[in-house]
Amino acid sequence: MAASAVLVAELPRPGRLELLYLAGLTALALWALVSTLWSPGATAPVLEAERGLLYVAAVAAALALLSGRETFPALLGGIVAGAVLPALYALATRLFPGRVGGAYDPSSGYQLAEPLGYWNALGILTVLAILLAAGFAAHSTHLAAQALAAAALVVLLTTLYFTFSRGALLALVAGAIVQVAVDPRRVRLLVAGLVAGAPALLAVLLASRYHALTTPGDSLSTAQREGKELAAILVALAAVAALAAVGLRLAESRVHLPERA
Repeated sequence: MAASAVLVAELPRPGRLELLYLAGLTALALWALVSTLWSPGATAPVLEAERGLLYVAAVAAALALLSGRETFPALLGGIVAGAVLPALYALATRLFPGRVGGAYDPSSGYQLAEPLGYWNALGILTVLAILLAAGFAAHSTHLAAQALAAAALVVLLTTLYFTFSRGALLALVAGAIVQVAVDPRRVRLLVAGLVAGAPALLAVLLASRYHALTTPGDSLSTAQREGKELAAILVALAAVAALAAVGLRLAESRVHLPERA
C-alpha cells in the first residue's frame, strides 16, 4: 500500500535518517531470509523475514503519512489501490474458475478468501477500500481519481458480496453511517454515493442471480460460462460508474450542491 501511494502521487522525499532506518530494517529482513541457507529448518527464518518485511512496509507507510497533510490523499489512494489488487484476484477466482486460483472444487465452501486466506479478512479489507473509494468519488479534486474510484466500487462491492461475510457487511453499514455523520460535505458524499454506487449495487444484484457462482456443486463448465457472463457485465458497469462520476463532476460545475444537509 505504501508503494501504491508513491505511484498515486509524488510524495516528499524522506530525510537521510529516515532512509537509513528504513534501510536497516530492510537489511534485517533480508538477513533473516538469507539465514535459511544454513538454518536446520526454513520455517522460522522465513517467518522472521515476513515479519521484517511487514515492519518495512509499516515504517514506509508511517513516513509517508507523517511527512505532511498534503500526502494524505496520496496515501489513502495507495490504500485503495493496494486493496483493489487482492480484491481483483479474489474476484477472478470466482469469475474464471479452473483458470485462476487453482483446481476447481465444486464441493468446497464458496466464501471468497484468497489471497488473504480468510473471508472475513478479505471482507474487512474491501470495506475499508469501499469507504475510502466513496470518499474519493465524492471529494477528489482530480477527475481521473473520481472516475477510477467509482469504477473500483463495482469490483470491491462484488468481491465483498462473494465473501458472504456478515461481519464485513455490518462493518460496511456502520462505517457508511459514521462517514456520512462526520463528513461536513455530506450532501456531496450522498449524491456521489448514489450516482457512483448505483452501478456497483446493480452488479451485486446481478451477481446474486448466478447460481453456479453463488452455490457450490455446479459443474466447471457451468461456472465458467456464468463467470464469463458476469465478468463482461462487471466491466460494463465499471465503465458506467466511471462515466457517471465524470457526468456528476460536469453537472456540479453548473449546479451548486449545498455543503451541509
